[in-house]
Amino acid sequence: NAQRAIATAPLLAGVGLLAGAFDQKNGGWGASPKFPQAMAIEFLLREVVRTADARPFAMVRRSLDAMAA
Repeated sequence: NAQRAIATAPLLAGVGLLAGAFDQKNGGWGASPKFPQAMAIEFLLREVVRTADARPFAMVRRSLDAMAA
């Protein structure tokens, strides 16, 4: 469905932007000091539910694990 593809394109772009800025080693986004990115985490979790894609969940999990540590 072309309308659905157009509607989801910004969501996929958002996930891509967050993935590009994600700190694989330390979790989170950007340089230190790092602060919780509640909106980014919520957005990525919604994308996991919407798409069943595990990659956004991996970013969330790594970030939350790093915060807990």
